[in-house]
Amino acid sequence: MNFLIHSFFPIAFASAIALSGCASEPTIADLMREHAETTKSEAELKTRLSSEWERGSKLLSSGENKVSEGNELIEDAQKDLKKGQDMVSEGQKEIDEGRSLMRMSEQLFREKFPTLRLETGK
Repeated sequence: MNFLIHSFFPIAFASAIALSGCASEPTIADLMREHAETTKSEAELKTRLSSEWERGSKLLSSGENKVSEGNELIEDAQKDLKKGQDMVSEGQKEIDEGRSLMRMSEQLFREKFPTLRLETGK
């Protein structure tokens, strides 16, 4: 908004002089002031644009770092997930094998020693 005011100031200034009822042309001093205002507006715009560029550069760098770190975390999480899934799978196989061995040994014991009692108080 400030930029618009400064952009239109030279036009408004020249219009004010023209509409003021003066029959004379603007003086050299008036023209110098007009050029000074234009230069001031341009300098302010350049300063604002350079500040925005610097902010953009910092955001770019910060964003790239976050993306890189985020990708590393995702890779680590995927490795951990795979490791966890492998552990669950291995554990499930051990459980199945353990139950099978218990069942077979109990069955074989009952067959070999039918007179012995295997019931617990549970």
